[in-house]
Amino acid sequence: MSVSKTIPTSETDLRFLALKRARETFTRDTGDFGVGFSEGIVYTRDDYFVTVWCVVARPTGEYGSTSSLYARLPPLLRERFLAGLLTESELEAFVSEASNNPYEQLIEVALNNLLLQRI
Repeated sequence: MSVSKTIPTSETDLRFLALKRARETFTRDTGDFGVGFSEGIVYTRDDYFVTVWCVVARPTGEYGSTSSLYARLPPLLRERFLAGLLTESELEAFVSEASNNPYEQLIEVALNNLLLQRI
């Protein structure tokens, strides 16, 4: 059994990658916030689930984060994942189809988590 090397497979890796992507936005653009997403597949309760992490970061290093979705990986995508063939684009397409505006909702929650740290 081969597992795709490009798809993160732990909550820790997903959160780290989303944080890295949020911080990388400050190397390309200026602004008050950077946003990073990371889609991945975690194995829980004897099956594979898709999850998405979102991090909203400030240039100061502060950040808020959240995860969501936890949709069961469909059989076709599961087979492609286990064979090491599933691409990040395919996973992103599944996430977009599985939920109405999941990325927008995640940004809102992560931003709220960041702002609540200051209260």
